[in-house]
Amino acid sequence: MSATNGKFIQNGTLTFNKFGQNGETIGQVIAWNGSLWAPVTPGYELILTATQQTTSNAYASVTGLITPTLAVGYYRWKVTALAQSTVANTGVGVRISNVTAVVGVCYGRWQISQAIDGTAKAFQYDQLTSTTNVTSASVQTINTDLVVLGEGVVQVTTAGTVAVQLRSETNGNQVSLRNGTLFRLEPIG
Repeated sequence: MSATNGKFIQNGTLTFNKFGQNGETIGQVIAWNGSLWAPVTPGYELILTATQQTTSNAYASVTGLITPTLAVGYYRWKVTALAQSTVANTGVGVRISNVTAVVGVCYGRWQISQAIDGTAKAFQYDQLTSTTNVTSASVQTINTDLVVLGEGVVQVTTAGTVAVQLRSETNGNQVSLRNGTLFRLEPIG
């Protein structure tokens, strides 16, 4: 065998075109699962490329921040967002929830700015289920970007999708998540 030197493969002789797909899909990598090498998705990163708004006080999934179908398992999630409200004293509600997946554990902590740049006022809320109502108490400065940060864990018990969801504190008053909002999700365990 011209490509080997004794028991070892020489540098540069095992090239990428010698690997088969082996069941992987776009974005997956090969990892050891404890008993064999298998394709896994290292994580998802979704970014909002157009502002999404609502005037409803009922939660709705944000277009562009809905995951692909997730396998059964635990996932760590993180949201880094810009939000706005068009009306003073109307809070922004953001949460993680299931769309088509069935979820067991779902929790996290949210911090939602309420005042102008450079002030320390922020609303903090713990999300304890996928149906927790996470809405800031009020937004003092209208039509100004406010930072929303959230992170936590979700357990998918039946494969499907999860999403960032948005609502207005007051029905009829417009709130939005802005272009550049980021949703990261990675499997754990």
